[in-house]
Amino acid sequence: MTKPLLIVVDDERAIGEVIGFVAEHVGVEIKVAGSAYEFQNLVVDHRPDVVFMDMVMPETSAAKLIAWMATNEVRAPVVLMSGYGEAEIAELRKSAEGGGGANFGLSHEALQSG
Repeated sequence: MTKPLLIVVDDERAIGEVIGFVAEHVGVEIKVAGSAYEFQNLVVDHRPDVVFMDMVMPETSAAKLIAWMATNEVRAPVVLMSGYGEAEIAELRKSAEGGGGANFGLSHEALQSG
């Protein structure tokens, strides 16, 4: 059985490594991207089952990456990570869902199916 693939994109690589440590212990394969460019290459090469994404990175934002995912028909659920409040997250959700194809939230079933 193939492990589900989680891609974490965060400019603070240590955060991805911590998430990866936990994910590997529950049977999830992990790939960590430290930039938007690295993330896009990983997504093209390894279609993820789920994505954990920092909302704000130096060269881009989650909104732009989610729009890129929708344009490229990447339908993996996206879990946003941020220190922002609910209002900013709601605005991002509205923007991304309007772009088509964004899927927010994560279920245990999404991680278990592979």
